[in-house]
Amino acid sequence: MTTNGMRRMRIPLTATWGIRLALATAAISGISVWLNATGQKQVADQVLYTTLKNLVAAAILVAGAWSMGGGTEVRRLTRRDWGALALVGLIGGSIPFALFFTGLAMEGAAGAAFIQKTLFAWVAILAVPFLGERLGALQVGALVVLLGGTLLMSSAVDLTGSPQGALLIAVATLFWAVEVILVKRLLAGISPAVVGAARLGDRKSTRLNSSHT
Repeated sequence: MTTNGMRRMRIPLTATWGIRLALATAAISGISVWLNATGQKQVADQVLYTTLKNLVAAAILVAGAWSMGGGTEVRRLTRRDWGALALVGLIGGSIPFALFFTGLAMEGAAGAAFIQKTLFAWVAILAVPFLGERLGALQVGALVVLLGGTLLMSSAVDLTGSPQGALLIAVATLFWAVEVILVKRLLAGISPAVVGAARLGDRKSTRLNSSHT
């Protein structure tokens, strides 16, 4: 199966597989916050640390996309597609990563993880006006349970650290929520590998944002 000339992995497009992938992503994300809280202490410049780390991930994604025929897809991208991918790089990659890791240097790993894990609530709120999705009583109840569980698991977390750090992490989380909405639309015509490479490959604005963080 191909999209714009790119071979896709044969993962069933079912709710069950969607849940499995979401759970795997949450587990990886949780471990990532802890690892990065340790790694960023070894580099004085948090923006430089973020840039170097994401360049490695971007290189892996670019290699993977190219091996699956991404070169053909990239050549077929329109000017509008390139603009959308650049926007993903800004609001999903460079700006929020710079904000998050600068905030992480000020805030503890557990507190940072708690703030970042409220992402699902912001995505659900934005999906209603921008994606036309509906939230019934069941969905709202599930979101409340998830948020309550997050609060319960984080009850022992010290959130009295740096207010500036917490604010930077919260703003980064909002950027990522907007990114989810944008990517949801983009994936209808552009493969996940190409979008992922654009997200981590746009490093120009990261250095520009260092003065703001």
